[in-house]
Amino acid sequence: MAIDISIFGRKIFFLFPPPLIQNEVIEILSRAEYEVYCIQDPEKMKILLSHFPESMVYINVDAYMSQPEWLTYVKKLRQSVATSDTVFSLVTNSGNEEYKRKLVYDFEAKGGILSVRTDIKATVDTIMNQLEIYKCHGRRRYIRTYCENDNLAKLNFIFNEQKYDLKIRDISVFGTCAYYPGSIRIPVKQNQVIKNALLILRGLNISCDIVVFNINEEQYSTTFVFLFKSFSESSGKDKIRKYVRQNLQAKIDSIISYAVKAESDKNENSKTDKETDSKETSEEKSTNVEKPAEENKNASDSSQNNLGGILAF
Repeated sequence: MAIDISIFGRKIFFLFPPPLIQNEVIEILSRAEYEVYCIQDPEKMKILLSHFPESMVYINVDAYMSQPEWLTYVKKLRQSVATSDTVFSLVTNSGNEEYKRKLVYDFEAKGGILSVRTDIKATVDTIMNQLEIYKCHGRRRYIRTYCENDNLAKLNFIFNEQKYDLKIRDISVFGTCAYYPGSIRIPVKQNQVIKNALLILRGLNISCDIVVFNINEEQYSTTFVFLFKSFSESSGKDKIRKYVRQNLQAKIDSIISYAVKAESDKNENSKTDKETDSKETSEEKSTNVEKPAEENKNASDSSQNNLGGILAF
């Protein structure tokens, strides 16, 4: 089912990004709270588009394949019903205007073309404008990641001389949702400030002051929404953003790995089935060949017996 782009925005993929984009631009886009990924394999890109067809894809047509091959690749994706909502934009190092117009015409690139030169500001401004046009932010002000299954994502703090350890469910640079297991209640109230809380995100320790935004008490757990009020060090938000990006990338990698394994298992099963069918066919042929020989032998034996009977008389 298609998502509402106006609300959830689009994922942004750079397929074979040039060094300027990979080393500098992606970090700037991440700081602007865009959900950005780098992909180095056209087949993996197909897998991801089958899961996220409403994405925006920047294809570096100067890399990996020839332009006619890229043209065939893009046309197949664009003609597929599953990826009809995908926005393709072309990336090139060329500054030749006539050449770029031809690219846009040939590829029918809805997202236009991005000419990557040495001017990083111009590159970023162009990309930001494109992302705005195609509503890649949606209504999301902050990119968050769900991490309930990550046992190394925790929040702890001391309140009224009692230490509490909570499990993080999701997090962004703006705040976090965490739950406290058990029926014991933490005696905090809405809008209360908790000082010197410690976020633990896969080895990244971040000290911060948090504000209790919401409390939901259930029978065997309590769920909290906390907003980050301040960080003890200026790199606090950058560390959270790094964790969010790593976790989102891990989920993308997991989708690819699962699809590749499923395809491999499918091919292996198909190969096994063919070998089984071939073996059964071969055995059947062998049986059919052996039967006449056996019948001829029986006929010969019968003839010899009859002949013996005649001679005996």
